[in-house]
Amino acid sequence: MVIWRALGPLVAVIAALNGSALGSTHLVPEEFATIQAAIDACAPGDSVSIARGTYTGSANVSLSIPPIGLVIVSREGREVTILDGERLRGGPVLIGMSEPRVVVKGLTIKRCTLGLWLEDTNPILSDLIFLENWPMYYGGCGGGIYCNDSSPTLTDVLFEANASPAGGGMCCGGFGRPEFARVQFVGNWAEGYGAGLSCFGEVIPTFSEVAFLDNLSGLYLAVAGHVELEGLEFMGNRLAVLARTDGPLIVPSVTIRDCLFDGNGRAVDFQAPGALSIESCNFAFGEDGWGAAAIAMRGGGQLTLTRSIVAFNENQFGVSWDGSGPAPVIECSDVFGG
Repeated sequence: MVIWRALGPLVAVIAALNGSALGSTHLVPEEFATIQAAIDACAPGDSVSIARGTYTGSANVSLSIPPIGLVIVSREGREVTILDGERLRGGPVLIGMSEPRVVVKGLTIKRCTLGLWLEDTNPILSDLIFLENWPMYYGGCGGGIYCNDSSPTLTDVLFEANASPAGGGMCCGGFGRPEFARVQFVGNWAEGYGAGLSCFGEVIPTFSEVAFLDNLSGLYLAVAGHVELEGLEFMGNRLAVLARTDGPLIVPSVTIRDCLFDGNGRAVDFQAPGALSIESCNFAFGEDGWGAAAIAMRGGGQLTLTRSIVAFNENQFGVSWDGSGPAPVIECSDVFGG
């Protein structure tokens, strides 16, 4: 009864997180020595409550999370509740859909060979940090999160200093509708494309208040469909946005609206026969040496630039067009200082 009183507010939060009826709460380390032991004891709809501390070893880091509507949550937040892979092991794995959805909240996942593996699943990921997760092998995609055929919802998540051949922060492939709200990609690295976030195939992401800061490259889109980027910030990236075709069926079209591009190398590189619409955006202080233009059109696509400013960039051109496809349409915009 004493424990129930102490955890009463937490239990209410857990129930609200995934919309489930209240199940049992399993305490780590008070009742279970490891996080995996607590997960294994869960019935559908149960919760695992983790005390502050740094957790190491396979039974605390390389977790197998069943798709049974679990809530895995820290008691004191992500800054003080850390799963440390010690550069030796991968992080949690979640395979399979569930309703209510699995919730993971309030953790730092760091120094794993892969931070989180999502396969055919739809979790809610909230208040998380993915820090310095690097693969031990060359190949693959995703340092912080690898996401295949999945539609996670990410809120208040930070990806920092992760690395991978592609998708250093996060990689999404197959089919999916991932949602990003108040997510930051900071200082991530990739050998190929999308050091912050890479999306491939039939993945159509949605964004709200998302920032790409100081990544080797920011966002990579090789998707079959239309993606809207609204209200995003791209600052200090070597390449902010790259959209390209990947075969005859993978042709992206992109709308960029109310976004800020500041201090990047090349801001937007569009290499596809689809449509690129840029509305009410600012492109400023691009750095020379990382691309000949702030906005580059290659591959036959159609650019429409409206109510935007492209100014004070050190690139050779504010806007460049390789001559393939229709000529760019520029309306009510200022392009100068290049």
